[in-house]
Amino acid sequence: MLRIIIAGILTSILPPQTSTIDAIARAALVESFHSPNGDKWEYGGIIAEYNGKYYASAPRTIQSPIGLEYKVRDLLPEGYKLAGSYHTHPCIFGYDQTHFSEKDVISTSQDQQPAFILDQCTGIVYRLNPSMIVDAHGRTVVQKTMGFEIAQIGENTMMQLLPNT
Repeated sequence: MLRIIIAGILTSILPPQTSTIDAIARAALVESFHSPNGDKWEYGGIIAEYNGKYYASAPRTIQSPIGLEYKVRDLLPEGYKLAGSYHTHPCIFGYDQTHFSEKDVISTSQDQQPAFILDQCTGIVYRLNPSMIVDAHGRTVVQKTMGFEIAQIGENTMMQLLPNT
């Protein structure tokens, strides 16, 4: 991973030909997993779009295996547009790593942006689109939901971090 330190901010560069939202989400989830205690604590953040390119906030944690809290406005630089969110699901016995929780579904519905999770038991990255949680009448169905698989994490991953994260 190419890492550049600018004014104390860790910045990594993703090659332009792979800078899609799915690639950035995957890169952010790999970075989360490799964070201190990333295999034990839930980490996550936001994905933003600026001038047609996607960026991820640095992974955040509340040092808990279940749960994550952050305010989008605190992570989204001025001029950037919210494009999605990401978080990890640590491999814990009895925990459902493959499904988005009801809280995840509500956030995805409110933001009207995709959400991504990393199932750390299998290394599979899942994506949940807002359209996947709406019934035939246009109402959000609030229940645990499985997204669709977009990637399997590996070691050759780089990401672009948002400025000042």
